[in-house]
Amino acid sequence: VGLKLDTGGQVRTALGSSILLRTEDGLIRLAPSTTLAVNTDELGNRNLVLSSGRVYVECKNPDVTYQVDMPWGQVRGQGARFGLLVSPDRSVLASVRVGVAMAETPSGEIAVNRDQELHIPFGQRPQEATALSEQEKTFWARWANGPELGLLILTPTVYATPTSTNTP
Repeated sequence: VGLKLDTGGQVRTALGSSILLRTEDGLIRLAPSTTLAVNTDELGNRNLVLSSGRVYVECKNPDVTYQVDMPWGQVRGQGARFGLLVSPDRSVLASVRVGVAMAETPSGEIAVNRDQELHIPFGQRPQEATALSEQEKTFWARWANGPELGLLILTPTVYATPTSTNTP
């Protein structure tokens, strides 16, 4: 709690851990097994790079854009609450609980509205946005519920690097 992540920094959560990042104008929750890099541009917009895992973003200031880059493109939101999952096969699931997020892919831009999700297979055209599935609602309840994106787990977990030891 209280650690500062500078622009260009990267955060990685271990299996079974999560972290909440607070910015001046929003919140970012990383679920377990997630890798995220954080940047801020000259206009104050938040530029994130999600390499793997699941992240939830709450943009509290509608004048600031939160943009998340992923293997196939990017998702942008202003004054929105959205979540993203990058699967091991590099497909992406984008979901929105509040507002609208814009998914930009090589084949064009798609709006994901409140209580919708969008599945985008890597290297393929995105499907149409559909209503949130029960599974996605469960993930939102587990990892991003409440006004502060689920403050159930605030303390980052520190893991020691395993080393070989000789035993008699």
